[in-house]
Amino acid sequence: MSTWSTLQTVHTSTLDDEIAALTLQLEEIDLYSGASKGKYAVDHPPDLELAYWNFQVELKQYQTFLEDQKLAESIGAAVSSNGPVIAELTAQEVQSHEDHQFAIQTSNVDPEYENTPRIVTSRINNAADALGKLAREVQCIACRDSLSSGLAITIPCGDKYCPDCLKQRFVLAIKDETLMPVRCHKQPIPLPLVSRHLSAEELRAFELADLEFSTENKIYCNNRECGHFIPPGQIEPGTNKASCEHCDAVTCGTCKNRYHKDENCPDDPDLRETRELASNMGWQTCYRCGSLVILRSGCYHMTCRCHAEFCYLCGTEWKGCQCRQADYDRMLERAEEIVDRDAVVDLPIVERRRRVQQVQQQIMQNHECEHTGRFRRVEGGGRRGFRCEMCGNRHWRFILQCRHCPIQLCHECRCNRI
Repeated sequence: MSTWSTLQTVHTSTLDDEIAALTLQLEEIDLYSGASKGKYAVDHPPDLELAYWNFQVELKQYQTFLEDQKLAESIGAAVSSNGPVIAELTAQEVQSHEDHQFAIQTSNVDPEYENTPRIVTSRINNAADALGKLAREVQCIACRDSLSSGLAITIPCGDKYCPDCLKQRFVLAIKDETLMPVRCHKQPIPLPLVSRHLSAEELRAFELADLEFSTENKIYCNNRECGHFIPPGQIEPGTNKASCEHCDAVTCGTCKNRYHKDENCPDDPDLRETRELASNMGWQTCYRCGSLVILRSGCYHMTCRCHAEFCYLCGTEWKGCQCRQADYDRMLERAEEIVDRDAVVDLPIVERRRRVQQVQQQIMQNHECEHTGRFRRVEGGGRRGFRCEMCGNRHWRFILQCRHCPIQLCHECRCNRI
């Protein structure tokens, strides 16, 4: 049995279980609706009845979606395993019909009979076109491997992924907040597109990570041997008492230390000391999540890992202040860094100065670049390779460079972080 056949069998079994569970839920709702009929005016149903009705509609829509997915996987498996045979049979049918049509046109048969095969011709051609599209191979945008278009997953931006690469995107996002929400070319990728390829543990871990990263005031277990995120639903309103479901430790939601019971929450000395250090070093604090941010280049437009945008000088939301937008001395440092990065050999002093001035002027014109449009692919990094200027990882095959500014990013950051 081929790898795809094995995967398709597992996925089909999972889909069958979900469809069966939905069918049971719909049957239970039907029983409830039948029992409650006649107990209220037709034009004035109670709120609970309306809620059941809306839930029933959603379940039916999801059931239809799962059945379509099952059909698509079945077709994809058939095309993958029997594509050449199907294509050959289809070609034989088309050739046979064309021969038959030619014979009709060259004879003096009844005109009514001559018009009859047109519907058959249309159906054969449509079937051939459909099979041809399913059997056509496409390339995964991430790994560049070829696969049948029936097996590829098309995401909202139009890119096509193999199931393994798309699953990897979601698995990586579990541990990296900057990859949330999972997206490609700034468009979020819906979880249902890949959920059937995730295990139950991976799916639960992703949903919990999504909740963690989207929570502004995050609270973690104060037990240093645990440190798990405590969801908002486990924080007691009023007392701000946060209970950890992993080790049963109780944390104060105000200072993030051990819960104080009946005592007043004191100021957190470690947090106060950290903020004083940040103030002395000129660092800025994200107004949304409280993370410390350090300026690397000349533009004061900061984007935090929680996606909040703010001014580095005053900390307010971006374009909500009158501060200047860039530090031109830092732009000179950035220009020197780029020239040294791109130089294959050591440059003469005069040539290096000329290039630095040219790059500095480019940075000043595009210091608020949003990196729209296509990136240029740069190859030939030699033994040192390329370093992604967003995640810091090194790559040896190629790097992507914005066509408007000199930033260089890996494929993952290009699709997920900007």
